[in-house]
Amino acid sequence: MKKFNVFWTLNAQSDLKEIIEFIKMDSLMQAKRKFNKIKAESLKLAEFPNLGRTIPELERYNLSNYRELIVEVWRIIYTLKDNVIYVLCVIDSRRSLEELLFTKLFKD
Repeated sequence: MKKFNVFWTLNAQSDLKEIIEFIKMDSLMQAKRKFNKIKAESLKLAEFPNLGRTIPELERYNLSNYRELIVEVWRIIYTLKDNVIYVLCVIDSRRSLEELLFTKLFKD
């Protein structure tokens, strides 16, 4: 079976850090658990790059090369190029994807 590399972009790393810092305010142990769970689930993509689904909000724009893996309330958004899985961002599924992308694209 072909194995892919999983690369976390700086943006995705920053998203994960923000999530963990927020959880850590209530419980360091829970923050460690969530961090480990999110990272472990993302590493499954190395063997199963199509494990996640295409992103419904982006399909209408014919952007089906982006996929997401749902881990609890977080959406791990990634794309596959060559033999590398690029984790692009980690967002809270309770928030609007379009609004978050707009904010990320046009902040300062």
